[in-house]
Amino acid sequence: RFSPHHLSTLALLAFAAGCPRDVVDALGRARDANASGDALRDAGETGDRDPCLGVPADAGCGPVTWPNEISFTNSDAWLRQHHDSLISMKPRVLVLDFYNGDTVANIRALALNQANALAESSRYHGYSDAAAPVFMTYEIMTKVVDMLDHPGPPSGWTHASSTLLPVDASGAFDPKPLFNQTYADRYAFVDPTQAGHNLTLCEMFDRGMVNEVWLAVGDEPPRGPLIIERKQKYDAGGAPLEGQFEPCAGGGACLSDIPCKVSMRLAHLAPQRPLTCDVEIRTLPFESKGTLLAVPYLGANASEFFNFDLRKFGVSFDSWYDICDTAGTPCIMYPTPTSATGVDMAGTPWTINSFIQGCGSARFPPNARSRNNFSNAATVQSRCEHFGMKDGSGGADTPDTYSLEKVSAYTTRFGGGNDCGGGWHIYMRQSFPGLENRATGADGKPMKNWWPFQYY
Repeated sequence: RFSPHHLSTLALLAFAAGCPRDVVDALGRARDANASGDALRDAGETGDRDPCLGVPADAGCGPVTWPNEISFTNSDAWLRQHHDSLISMKPRVLVLDFYNGDTVANIRALALNQANALAESSRYHGYSDAAAPVFMTYEIMTKVVDMLDHPGPPSGWTHASSTLLPVDASGAFDPKPLFNQTYADRYAFVDPTQAGHNLTLCEMFDRGMVNEVWLAVGDEPPRGPLIIERKQKYDAGGAPLEGQFEPCAGGGACLSDIPCKVSMRLAHLAPQRPLTCDVEIRTLPFESKGTLLAVPYLGANASEFFNFDLRKFGVSFDSWYDICDTAGTPCIMYPTPTSATGVDMAGTPWTINSFIQGCGSARFPPNARSRNNFSNAATVQSRCEHFGMKDGSGGADTPDTYSLEKVSAYTTRFGGGNDCGGGWHIYMRQSFPGLENRATGADGKPMKNWWPFQYY
């Protein structure tokens, strides 16, 4: 028995099966043939290519996966124009390994495991639909760049990561040097169009060889990064604002004054923590103020999901982030599954009765009593599983409940637990309006799949 989104997917694949395969974009070939094969996909990553890839849409058969031979760079107009026809995304990930505590081969294996956890999190309503397809399949480049200290760190070195990790005068991670020529020569990706030149990160992003970068760093912040994103800005109609980028779209550190012409993201790959810890930080760009402003469609539709619209309940704050500054300090209580109470920034008590919340956020599951409170056993009402579906009384979303029990299987599978939320992050992301979702957007039209916005 197939759900509507599976039937749609099967129809697209059946249509694609009759397409020719002899039209291949030369730039796509050059991208995959870089530097003695170091940038090639793994042998196991080439067998599921859509037979329509590379065929012009006006020939009656267009790609349904991104990147493809027609479009492979972040912020590409093709991606916006074909947003609604995509059935999968396979972004190319470059891993830079700064972690002295393990081998480069093991770090690549870790990256593959992390990609599997992220793939699971992209299955729309996967918690209730065992056949829900993966939308995000991260393709880890064969070459992991060795940025370790050889034969080892200098005497007295106390950090888990190497001396090559760029930091500022205070010792905090500084991403800017990663984009200069000195680091490009360490990456050693040869420019096929210019003899003797190694490509910089911006050149790799701008040419579509890389869609994002993961950094294996064993140190905690501020020396260790979380996630940094510089994102192209768009107007209310979805058109790009030429030359304008939001430098703080990652939700933490900002990145400006680099020459990249497209959106780019640097994300942490934690070699010493459970996989769900890095699933957590990859949600931060979705909910960051920078992203919600840079991509107005997400601003109009995702704020309610993340509970960033709490003023509608008559309180003096927009979200839990406003009143819960310290992890572990209780700031929200739930007298009943449908009510919440606490004290605002000015010390004024507040109460929300008939609390019909959206879903939650990276730091606040629906029953969180404080920032990063992932272990509260209370059962509360939420709309995670029916967000935007308007399938309840009076056209409202049907309320459901959230409890630890709902995410325990994912916590067991991917780890995390009390450390960084465990299964909550998989469950929350599976609740994002994804492939063939049944939600309605703020404009009254079918909700767009949120995942492609990551590469706008």
